Amino acid sequence: MMLNKFIGGPVIDQKIRKVYIVDPFEKFVCNFSCRYCIFGTPLTDTCPLSQDRFSRVSRDIGRFVLRRGVRGVNAFLVSPMGEPTLYPELPQLIRILKSFGKPVAIYTNSAGLLDDTIYNLLLNFDIVLFKLDSVYRDTVDSLNKPSMEIDPEKVVKRLIEFRRDYGRKMYLETVFVGGYNDSLDEAMELARAVKIVNPNKYFMVTPYLPPGRGVRPPDMNVLRMVYRDLSSYMPNRVYIIDQPGERLLDRKSDDPIEELIYVVNLYPLTLKAAVEYLEENGLPGMETIRELEELGDIRIVEWMGESYVVANTVSRMIKSG
Repeated sequence: MMLNKFIGGPVIDQKIRKVYIVDPFEKFVCNFSCRYCIFGTPLTDTCPLSQDRFSRVSRDIGRFVLRRGVRGVNAFLVSPMGEPTLYPELPQLIRILKSFGKPVAIYTNSAGLLDDTIYNLLLNFDIVLFKLDSVYRDTVDSLNKPSMEIDPEKVVKRLIEFRRDYGRKMYLETVFVGGYNDSLDEAMELARAVKIVNPNKYFMVTPYLPPGRGVRPPDMNVLRMVYRDLSSYMPNRVYIIDQPGERLLDRKSDDPIEELIYVVNLYPLTLKAAVEYLEENGLPGMETIRELEELGDIRIVEWMGESYVVANTVSRMIKSG
């Protein structure tokens, strides 16, 4: 594992496999404030042009790739602390990443599809992973808390158009949250939209971390019913993902402490899994956890009767420079 300011990895992403993660932001910029978000509340929903920042981003990425190479890596994943389509230098960033000869992927909340410029820009990526948490406006407003008005029906129509126009890998993801979008009626209505969009893969995700904003796990019986329904229509293309942090850990990392810190900035780890991982690498598990907690790199929280290790405040990629 190697950490830079704007790029890190590799990590094992369950959707795209082994990736370098690219984060061109220097603060949390997003036009959604999802209740389950691991980063909390966005600082802003705008990001002004900055040639100086882009020069630093491109320089950081170039140095990183020069040292590490791209062999064995499946893609660059533009998945920042925020919404990547708000990054004004995204067209230039795509060109730089494509110059390394690997696919370039992006994870986006789908709101940008309503803007023709962003829609056309997304067509330049090799893999696009969209989020769609509900087809009900009230749910989008309460769960995703967008900074602008979002009509889910229009988003679905644009997803259908994008699937038609886009000849490469298009994935769709829903984060199911208890009490918001996990009623059977709402989940099946969403499933009907997913069938029409017909993505290459569809991921049904549970909240990634012990959230502090009243978020609870979804009704897994409902998820299983939706899974069975969609799997009969889209065989081998529907997946349920639940707490993936442990599966991201590189068991052969040269620096298990940095590996652990990096992973918990992406997803939480149970305290038990974090301790076992450190001990597998010859380190005193709980003692190391306490030291990292004192340094401010991580924190331990309780949720649903389980202890979790999570990032303390901001992304480690942003803190290291």
